[in-house]
Order: sequence, then C-alpha cells, then structure tokens
Amino acid sequence: MYRLLKIYSIALILIITLFAVGVSLVVGIEKKNRAERLSHNALTRMTYFVEEKQRKVNELANSIAESEQYYQGLTSYFSMNDAEYLAYTLKNNYASSNFTNIIEQVSLVDKDIDFIAVDTQFSKERYLSDSKSLYGRKVDKFPKGDKLLLDASIKPAGWNFIGNVYIGINREPIDEMLQQLSSEFTSDIFLISDRHQLVYSNSEDIELQEQINSLLKKGEDVSMQPFTKQYFVTEAVITNEHYHLMSFVSKEKVSENSRAFFTIMALTSLIIDAILLLLLYRLFNGYVFQVNDILESIKKVSEGDRRIKITEENKKSELKDISVGINEMMDNLNQFIRDNYELEIKQKEADFRALQAQINPHFMYNTLEYIRMSALSEGMEELSEVVFAFGSILRN
Repeated sequence: MYRLLKIYSIALILIITLFAVGVSLVVGIEKKNRAERLSHNALTRMTYFVEEKQRKVNELANSIAESEQYYQGLTSYFSMNDAEYLAYTLKNNYASSNFTNIIEQVSLVDKDIDFIAVDTQFSKERYLSDSKSLYGRKVDKFPKGDKLLLDASIKPAGWNFIGNVYIGINREPIDEMLQQLSSEFTSDIFLISDRHQLVYSNSEDIELQEQINSLLKKGEDVSMQPFTKQYFVTEAVITNEHYHLMSFVSKEKVSENSRAFFTIMALTSLIIDAILLLLLYRLFNGYVFQVNDILESIKKVSEGDRRIKITEENKKSELKDISVGINEMMDNLNQFIRDNYELEIKQKEADFRALQAQINPHFMYNTLEYIRMSALSEGMEELSEVVFAFGSILRN
C-alpha cells in the first residue's frame, strides 16, 4: 500500500513540475516576443509623434519663407524695439506682416508644445513664444529644461538660409505614451539628429547611454549591430533622413522577468505538491490502517481463531462493505461448522447406542451359556436345561 502511495507521489510531483516548467518556457518565449513587439511598437509610436511635430515645424518654417512680408517682418523684428515693430506691422497690414500670428495659432492648438523659437543669422537674439508670453519676446538663449527640440530651416526664394524655427516639446506626453506600451518592460528610445546630436532619450540605462554618447562624440554613426547581443533593437530613419530613431529593450531584463516568473511557478508548484502530498498521505494513511486491520483479522482466522470479528465502525466506503462481507462469511462458516459438528456427534451417539444395543444381549447370552456349560461339566443336566430354556426365551 505504501508502495502505491510512493508511485502516486512521484507521478504527482513529476506532472506538476513538468507543467510548471512547460508553462515557464511558453511564458518565457511569449515575453521575448512581447519585448520584440514593444521595441517595434515604441519605434512606430515615436516615429509617428516626431514626424507629426516635425511636419508642424516645417510648415511654420515654410510659411515664413514663402511669405515675403513674413520673413521681412522677421528680420525687422530683430532690428527694432517692440514699439517700432508694432508701428511697422500696423503700417504694413498687421495680419500679413506679423510672423508671430502663425506661431500663436500653432501654440494654441498643440498643447504638447512648450515653446516655439525663431532665430536668424542677422541677430544674436532669438524670438521665443511660450506660456509666459504667447505673443513672444526676445531672449538671448532658449529656456533651460529637458525638452525635445525639433527645428527647420527658413529658406526664402533666392536665399540659401536666413534662420531656423524651433519647437520645444514637453517630455511628459512622450514618456507617458511609451510607458503605456508595456507594464513589464521599458523601451529605451534614442532620437539622434543628422548632425550626430542626441535630441531625445528616455533611457535610464547608464551603460547604454555612455556607449551611444561615446559614438556621438566621435562623430560616428550609431548602428544597431553592436547592441544586438544585449538588446532587442529596432531602428528607423525618419523625416527625410533628418533623424535616426532607435528603440532598445534589454534582453537581461526580459530574462530576469522570465526567471522571476519561473521562480514563482516553481514555488507555487512546490506548495501545491506539498498540499496534495499531505492530503494524499492522510487519505492513504487512513486507508492503510483499515486495510491492515482487515488483513490482520484474516491472518488470525487462517491460524484457527474463528471468533475474530472485524470492527466495522472505523471502516469507510468499500472497506466497510468488505468488512461486513467477511464478518457475515465468518458467521456463516461458524454456523456451518456448528451444524456439521452437532450432526456428527449425533451420528456417533446413534452408532454407539446401536453398538451398545448389540453388545449387551451377546454378553448376557454368553454368560448364560457359560453357566449352562459349567452345569453340564458338573453333571447338573437339569440346571443346564433350565438355563438353556431361559436363554431361548430371552432370545425369542
């Protein structure tokens, strides 16, 4: 019985352990696939976001470049004070000569934009429009802060270049967009300009940042090949090769996540094994006790003790039925033995009585015959005849 318990226990442990290992392997493969999809999805989302914002800054630059009044107003803005520039725009149709009109419209519509700035090659000052001054003001440098800065060149007809338009974009919507892609892993995004400048990164991986910054300082192009052993890498060139966008998901973090899941599955399987083995032991232990009680009773019966009765109160289910059956069989057997024993005794008594009935007359006849013969030997013929007549009467 305990051998059966061992077989069941080993089978149970193997089944649960193999199930846990199989689930862990499947989940590990799925996590790897999710990490690759995350890298691709993060790149796709970021590409769409950057291209949309770049389109806006390009439209701003083109709007200024394509309107002679706008770019003349731009150059006038940096050569005049505020009062002079206001008089200039009023004199030359405020709506068509004031380049700040289109900048204000973009700022009002797009809440992701923190500021819009314009500079020219004719002045060291810059025009800046932000939440503090929607209509704009002159500044010496851009606001400090970690912003995604996109730019476009202003190139009017007949000019190679007169300045740039910049938009500073808040990091929060970008970071939130990337965080929403996955709760398990993080995609490290690097946006690099064609001038080998890091425009945006959400990475907290110090080692990865140092590797990329080292390549950028050397003026080298960043390719995905050196990073494929440690990361799931996806890259794209966007906005007419103006930006190089790369997405990294750490393979080590994916492995750690898979190992953590495997550890949880292993602990869970061990707990389940322990609970099931405890239940199995308690079930078999009670079962073994009942079976041993039955076997012990049968052994005593085989040794000749037919007075044994198996206790039925502590037996359950089929073992109780077996105990009841054995007890009934023993009762029937004892009754059969008693019946046959009594019948045999009665038969022997009858035979004895019959034998006794045969022995008693012969003894008496022999005795009378002895007396008769003794009388003859003594010459007592009359006595001999009397004894013979008496014996004949008894025989009749």
